[in-house]
Amino acid sequence: MRNAVIITTLGAALLGAGPAMAQQSYPGTVTRANPGTGDVTLTTGKTYRVSKPVLLYGLMPGAHVVITVAPNGTVGIRQNEGYRDEAMSQQQ
Repeated sequence: MRNAVIITTLGAALLGAGPAMAQQSYPGTVTRANPGTGDVTLTTGKTYRVSKPVLLYGLMPGAHVVITVAPNGTVGIRQNEGYRDEAMSQQQ
């Protein structure tokens, strides 16, 4: 029994020490959002289907967002807080 506990603990430690798979992030500007299907299209022409379509309600064309794709295939969307319009900042 003691050997099983040591082997299990060692296995868990080795699994935890492996390289972490990071999510992919894609910043962009929205051209179209469909809360019914969960589809959001960016100005790049790429369309993503978010895992929680309710997040698209109120999302308007021109919104600056970041699409995230997790290793398990979950697709999320959030407002791009770091977006800075270079043209606007040069006018100030």
